[in-house]
Amino acid sequence: MHVEESTLFELAETVWTSVLGLNLARAEAPPANGSTRHMIGCVVITGAWEGAVTIECPESMAKKAAGIMFGTEPEAASDDEVRDALGELANMIGGNVKALLPSPSQLSLPTVAEGKEFKLTVPGTHEVRHVDCDCDGESCRIGLAAKQGMPD
Repeated sequence: MHVEESTLFELAETVWTSVLGLNLARAEAPPANGSTRHMIGCVVITGAWEGAVTIECPESMAKKAAGIMFGTEPEAASDDEVRDALGELANMIGGNVKALLPSPSQLSLPTVAEGKEFKLTVPGTHEVRHVDCDCDGESCRIGLAAKQGMPD
């Protein structure tokens, strides 16, 4: 199994455009994870290939996505709606990645972490690909991690 960065970006771009109606572009820099609130959505893939798909972004981008998905202003979106929106974006991108994998494969329910100055680790995996993106001046990172010993 080998998912190129360009494929990972195309999968994310398709989800972004079809679900959010927003443009997603390649960027040079990862999202800043420092003084502002930050969020990471993650789904784990198990089966013939094992790993995880992540989406990392500032809370403001997740709120924008929640506003679009729930038909409200971004600042009016509840914390649960913001987490649900980011988790669903991770789930959709993960589902598209899963479609490229050998069968059988299963996708976990999404998990969302949030806060300042943190790193999400999926035990037993290592990052094999990531794509830094920009959406309306805000950055995000789509990542693919593989279980140790899995082809990347």
